[in-house]
Amino acid sequence: MYPPSPLQRTIDQTPIVEEPPFQGTEITHIFKIIPQNKAPGYDGIDNVVLKIIYNSFPNLLTAYWNKCPALQHFPKALKIEIVALFHKKDRNKSLLNSCRPITLPLSFQH
Repeated sequence: MYPPSPLQRTIDQTPIVEEPPFQGTEITHIFKIIPQNKAPGYDGIDNVVLKIIYNSFPNLLTAYWNKCPALQHFPKALKIEIVALFHKKDRNKSLLNSCRPITLPLSFQH
C-alpha cells in the first residue's frame, strides 16, 4: 500500500543501506569553502587551525570522519553546540522574540 522506503531498518534499528565513505575530494572541497573569519565553537578551535591540520595531514581527518559512521558511534562532544542570544536593537529585552539566536557548533564537526 505504501511506497517502499529508501532506507529500510531492521528490528534493532541498524540501517540496511550503508552510506559510502567520504572521499578526499569531498573533504578538500569542504575545507576550501569553510570561512576563516567565523568565531570558533565552544572547543575554541579556529577554522584556520583545522585547515592547517588538513593541509598537513589530509588522510587523518578523512579517516576520522569515515570511522564515525563505520563504527556507528558519534562522540558526544561532537553533538554539543552553544546557543547565544543577542538582543535586537530597540526591542523589549524581556521578550524572547526580541532576541536573535546564534548557534556556535563545535569547530571540528564541520
